[in-house]
Amino acid sequence: MRHFFRPATLLTAGLLAVTLLTGCQAETDLPNESMSSTETDIQTEAAASTLDYTVTVLDYQGTPLSDVVVTILKAGEEVKKNVSKADGTAKFKLDADNYEVSVTSTAGDFYYDAQTAVLSPNATSLTLTLYSKASTEHAVTIWPAGGERNALPVGEGATFVALDGGMTYVVFRPERDGVYEISYLADGNIDLGYYGSPMVVFDTKMLETIDNKIILSVHASSINTEGATAMFVFGLEPDAVETDGCIVTVTRTGDPEKTPADEPWIEYRPTQVKAYEGTVSGTFKDIDVTNPSVTVVYNETDGYYHYGTADGPVVFIRITTDSPYLAALTTVAEKSRVGVYQYDENGKFTGKESYHNMIAAYAEIVNGDGVCPLTPELEYMIKTFGEYQKWWDLSFSGNIFQDKIVAPETAWLFICGYYA
Repeated sequence: MRHFFRPATLLTAGLLAVTLLTGCQAETDLPNESMSSTETDIQTEAAASTLDYTVTVLDYQGTPLSDVVVTILKAGEEVKKNVSKADGTAKFKLDADNYEVSVTSTAGDFYYDAQTAVLSPNATSLTLTLYSKASTEHAVTIWPAGGERNALPVGEGATFVALDGGMTYVVFRPERDGVYEISYLADGNIDLGYYGSPMVVFDTKMLETIDNKIILSVHASSINTEGATAMFVFGLEPDAVETDGCIVTVTRTGDPEKTPADEPWIEYRPTQVKAYEGTVSGTFKDIDVTNPSVTVVYNETDGYYHYGTADGPVVFIRITTDSPYLAALTTVAEKSRVGVYQYDENGKFTGKESYHNMIAAYAEIVNGDGVCPLTPELEYMIKTFGEYQKWWDLSFSGNIFQDKIVAPETAWLFICGYYA
């Protein structure tokens, strides 16, 4: 059985014998406006020795491709070339003979069925479906079990992927969210599976394959504004070594179901940003949150929190310097999103609140120790984000206090201190 998908090498067709009749026209005294029967026969045979050939190039959806260079060859030697028009056709007037056809384009390398790329006097027109080739030049490094491998990139549309007989990996890097159908077309049967991301390639399929198709849902949270970030690894394993290639098709079939991760972040806008106008003396001391009697009091007269009593030392909060338990807030914001998913009392998602603008604004007014006065909105941020991250949830293995006992009511002060 002929395997349809094979590398696009040009095949040399057998030459069709064409007998050309020749002769000499005898001198005659007939008037010039008259033609002898011999002369008429010669011109008729000359016209029959040339034919109009047409090559039409289409993409995998049947759309005509323009500006594709179509080259006509005979026994591997170039005879003529033309460029496809808007309707995808390239036309040639050629001697009646057998020819091979080659296509090239500045848009990239194409795959097509070379066995069908042949013209003859009995088949003066042909249609070639062109598929882009998965580029080895832009292969992505992945780490399946057993060591480092390369995966060929595929995108939306249809891409020819050369198979090496064993497991061949491809990577889909979506440029927009959506529900995608991944399928293949080949002569033989191929085991298609989704195996994860380049950094974590699993040895078992992560999604069910039904009728040689996989449905993949990609959410907006997987795509950033500077380009595609999420990468999905698929494996292609033919059941016969003779299957040397296949067409992988990625089709966007609709929008994904919205999740909280797809909703935009709402930036919390600070309103109490003001540098400390008083004077400080002594050195900055972090509040000992392991002390069960620790307390801070908000003094409405001066608008500051005070340590111990309403007239005690002014409480400051670390913004650009590390605390005993956590990196600086500016460092945390650089490495991850400082924000929370919010839900009402019924567990319904209500929005996403981000505190990056707040941290940046307060970072502008810190003193030489990287601290500024504690405000009610900074208290709100630390309490809200800290509880969301379970920083002082002692039942959570990732709590920042580890084996220290800290009261939840005052744990948020771990990042605060005073001058003494």
